[in-house]
Amino acid sequence: MLSAQWCSVCKRAKSYMNSHKIAFEEWDIDQSDYARHQMNELGAKGVPVILLGKQKMVGFSSERLEEMIKECRGT
Repeated sequence: MLSAQWCSVCKRAKSYMNSHKIAFEEWDIDQSDYARHQMNELGAKGVPVILLGKQKMVGFSSERLEEMIKECRGT
């Protein structure tokens, strides 16, 4: 997940994933050259950017995240 400390939607996404025991890695766009590069490569205009396999979600929707997880598992 590409995120920023000041982002309330990022905080909500992290809280949801933590409470549902969904493992994730986080890169802060304000502290990481890699994260900034990824933002540019993905053409994302905001955070959070949640990547799962070949799927990408800009923003956060718990319903969409659950769909992405199911798709990734093939169920």
